[in-house]
Amino acid sequence: MNRKTLFIGVLIALGFIAAVAIMFLRSNSKDVSDVLLPKEDKRFTLEESKAIAEKWIVASSPTYVFDGFGLKLESSYALECISCYRLIFAFQSNHAGYGNRAGKILAQVVTSHMMTIEVENGVVISAVTDGQFDELTGRLLIPQDAYEKF
Repeated sequence: MNRKTLFIGVLIALGFIAAVAIMFLRSNSKDVSDVLLPKEDKRFTLEESKAIAEKWIVASSPTYVFDGFGLKLESSYALECISCYRLIFAFQSNHAGYGNRAGKILAQVVTSHMMTIEVENGVVISAVTDGQFDELTGRLLIPQDAYEKF
């Protein structure tokens, strides 16, 4: 057997192995990129990021968890980085204020809120309600008494 014949045989064998590997990956995964890309390189769509944000709000946002209802996506758009999105949600709460207000004297008034969420690579990295309350840290961004100075 000469070198040329051996080389062609090796190429055919490698092609066959590659074809079998691709068929295996496609049959065992909904999306080949789930297998071919490491988790940190997975690309998240706007729809996936919306679902992540909604799940986070309902389970972890102190203001929404306390007494929020009627969550609705108002707008969304991609940011400059890959798999980065800003989503703006509207919702109401049964009492005025932000965060977990358990044990506080509350005005019983339905209050409308807007929450801006940023999701990067499937992780909520920012959540701010009405531009005033950081839902991740549970802190006011603008102190309540700042309004009294004007």
